[in-house]
Amino acid sequence: MNALLKTVESAKQPEFDGVPVLSGPDGTFPVKPSLQNTMCLLEDGRLLVRRGANLDQDVLAYKEDLRSARFAHRVVEVTVEQLQEVYSNSGELGSQKAKKPNSVRQAQVVQIIRHAMDRDASDIHFIVGERIGRLRYRIDGVMVDQDSLPAEEMSDVIAAMYQSMCDVAEETTSPQF
Repeated sequence: MNALLKTVESAKQPEFDGVPVLSGPDGTFPVKPSLQNTMCLLEDGRLLVRRGANLDQDVLAYKEDLRSARFAHRVVEVTVEQLQEVYSNSGELGSQKAKKPNSVRQAQVVQIIRHAMDRDASDIHFIVGERIGRLRYRIDGVMVDQDSLPAEEMSDVIAAMYQSMCDVAEETTSPQF
């Protein structure tokens, strides 16, 4: 197996089992259901944050809210799969139907493409599974995992990418009267 590909750990590790979730819908510090795939606050002070999302605006605002409430916490980076499993094991998984506006998704697509260019990737793969969507780059002929998102969010990213192409194509192919 290629050393660049990291194996995904299961959240069924004893370190997460039985620790109450404070960021669920009825928790002390609830997060919006749309952010449950980004972060989860546990009663022992661990703030589980999706890898690569530690500097997201929502995560930074949430950490500031915790500081204001004088709630001691420490950030632990985890995968989307681990976040979903922690919420589902706690029974706190909320509705994840909230969608970002298309312009935000389009900006996300541009960010992905720029990141791939910075890494000298020859191509980008968006892989949508039943629950998880994966983003992979081909760098020097080797497929490298970059990020994972919930399947619905990854589908939204792909739809925004296609919609962007259609928006441009429509302007250039429509006859002008």
